[in-house]
Amino acid sequence: MILPSKNIEFHTDISKMPFQELRTEFNENTDNLEVVKLSLLKVLNALEEGMTRFPSGKINSDKSTIELITLINKEIKIIPPFIIKINLNLWTIYDGQHRIGLCRYLGLTEIPFLIRKNNLNYVSGLI
Repeated sequence: MILPSKNIEFHTDISKMPFQELRTEFNENTDNLEVVKLSLLKVLNALEEGMTRFPSGKINSDKSTIELITLINKEIKIIPPFIIKINLNLWTIYDGQHRIGLCRYLGLTEIPFLIRKNNLNYVSGLI
């Protein structure tokens, strides 16, 4: 598999994010979202049971991952993964498993995430 030859650039301006291009249907009110840079490992450790754990030494070689790498190599900014708080300190990935998996594989330690504003007071443990 061909790895990204460029750094991953994430969108940080929510108003410019092309949500319509996501494979997951995205019905969120973007006024209620915030971009927050979080520790990737802490997010992975706080995921609800059953969510993919993204081993650090492995990467999917499926069509979605290859398309993601192609976008990165074309220097196209990508939308940050979207996580939502589900219960106490448990989180789930609503959209972005391939992005998280690739970032983990590449050894990135902090990446931006989309988070609902009403969950911002819970992210301190993920920074």
